[in-house]
Amino acid sequence: MADPTDPTRREFWRQVFVAVDEALDLTGADRLAFLEALRSRDPVVAAEVATVIGTAAAESPLDTPAVLFAAPFLAAGAGDEPSRTNGARSFGSYRLVRELGRGGMATVYLAERADDQYRKQVALKLFPPWSGGDARRRRRFLEERQILAALDHPGIARLVDGGITADGLPWFAMEYIDGVPIDRYCDERQLAVEDRLRLYCDVCAAVQYAHRTLVVHLDLKPLNILVTGAG
Repeated sequence: MADPTDPTRREFWRQVFVAVDEALDLTGADRLAFLEALRSRDPVVAAEVATVIGTAAAESPLDTPAVLFAAPFLAAGAGDEPSRTNGARSFGSYRLVRELGRGGMATVYLAERADDQYRKQVALKLFPPWSGGDARRRRRFLEERQILAALDHPGIARLVDGGITADGLPWFAMEYIDGVPIDRYCDERQLAVEDRLRLYCDVCAAVQYAHRTLVVHLDLKPLNILVTGAG
């Protein structure tokens, strides 16, 4: 088995990751032309890209958790991340506690205040080292941070802080919502239809607010909609 910490393998998967991102932005003849051009330059990368795109096309992206879609890339690049984001590392006034989850764009950690001024936990989102500093992905990450900074709604986690690490990785901290995915919340409490609809209306209100600010969430699913105990 190939060593996932091998710089050559990490670079290979970075190229695949970037190419997949570009290909998924295209449709029809444009995508076919892009893949054909890629195949003439690097048939090995092109083969992996075609495989990933074929898998993504087999089912709706809304039904595929980002962590599963990005699994090959995360596995290939994960070798260098723990040492760079260990529990002692600080981001602004916050230090990492544990990993909460990974997706195609970033890794999210539970973090807490590190300066003892007051106690606060946040969800800290870090641009992934395994991205290789890809400019396009970095731009999207920073755009997401700016969008969050402009949103102010009780149903949307607020931006708390943000910055860039000494080695150039952007990050931002959001409200930490210690909640349960909305589908689990409803099922575990055996909520009646009326109660489920009340929750659904709360979600719609948050989405409507985002739409009014010209923001469209492209990955709405139960895993991304958390309900607290007081919900």
